[in-house]
Amino acid sequence: MFTLIRGAEVYAPEYMRVQDILFLGHKIIRMSESLEAPAGFKCDIVNASGKIAYPGFVDNHVHLIGADDGQGPMGRTHDIKWADIVESGTTTIVGCLGSSRFVRSLHQLYIKTLELDMMGLSTYMYTGSFVIPPPTLTGDIRKDIYLIPKVIGLKTAISDTTTNHHT
Repeated sequence: MFTLIRGAEVYAPEYMRVQDILFLGHKIIRMSESLEAPAGFKCDIVNASGKIAYPGFVDNHVHLIGADDGQGPMGRTHDIKWADIVESGTTTIVGCLGSSRFVRSLHQLYIKTLELDMMGLSTYMYTGSFVIPPPTLTGDIRKDIYLIPKVIGLKTAISDTTTNHHT
């Protein structure tokens, strides 16, 4: 399905003047100062006059399933909501565990990345957490990274006061 956004002030990241943007599905296929809807195809048209269009932000450290701040049960936060992510202009996120590894798991984090991915975000995650040895999905850091496409690296903390310090 086509979507034509008309008259947006485009930044990519430099200012590119007022442009029309034509999408096919979730991909931009054309940008120009004046575009017409494709003939013979269904096309949603969005009037973006006076609005700004820019590439989505990437947040590379998000506690998608909540975290805690070392204060125990009263310091716990909740799962992040889809709306809170997209309303900030973020379109790509990388989830991670914090120090609350006993009440949250990489399995929960992985499922949350899949959920948000199904809702249209680009999602990834780190294996591991604050502790040594780090928790993993498969029992091995390298296997997590090689075998699970969502896993793009390892989270660890080397100078945080809540970690067991590395030697």
